[in-house]
Amino acid sequence: MSVYRRLSTVSILVLLTSSFAIAQKNTSPAKEDRRVKVAFVVSEGFNMIDFGGPWEVFNVARIRADAPLFETFTVSAATSPVVIELTQTKLSPDFTFDNAPKPDIIVVGAQDWRKEIPGLYAWLKKENSEGVTIMSVCVGSGLLADAGLLDGKQATSHHAFLKDFREGYTKTTWLEGKRFVRSSDTIWTAGGLTSGVDLALHLVAKRFGEQVAESTAQYLEYASTAWKGRD
Repeated sequence: MSVYRRLSTVSILVLLTSSFAIAQKNTSPAKEDRRVKVAFVVSEGFNMIDFGGPWEVFNVARIRADAPLFETFTVSAATSPVVIELTQTKLSPDFTFDNAPKPDIIVVGAQDWRKEIPGLYAWLKKENSEGVTIMSVCVGSGLLADAGLLDGKQATSHHAFLKDFREGYTKTTWLEGKRFVRSSDTIWTAGGLTSGVDLALHLVAKRFGEQVAESTAQYLEYASTAWKGRD
């Protein structure tokens, strides 16, 4: 459970009302009618910051203190616990690829792209064909490449793996020095680790405006402005 979710309702209202006041004035109330569903893919050895950074961004983002804009959940091949990278800590996924709610956004962070996750590729291709936004963080882009979603496209990943990716995924143009890359209208790839926070904030800004993303970054005390980068 995120730090934000552990706060009491009263604490949330006190902490966020002033921070999001400007965003409330500049965003249409119609955008509050339905929370955007964000599915986080997790499997054995998934990276915590690739998961936790975007998770916090989407859970904190809101127009009013009592009106979350996003609903997050985890999805995997099974609901049995998976171990977080470099720890013995386990997380039990909320859903499988077969029974997960229809997502609006899918987040694929670093996990072992060399090992096939049963059902993942078919699920990603199906959701992509239906217009769902997919974002990867770090070597999560390798899983998108394995699914064929980056063929003929530009993408990025953690700088330490770009050489391997260029040799292994020759149908993709791999870019260096980018916090994130728009690979298509619905596919985005971020570099390593903290760049996932920038991409998540960028997607918040695209859906609900830069002021909402700015307020989210301020609440998280996130000083980078790289999320404002152009598509």
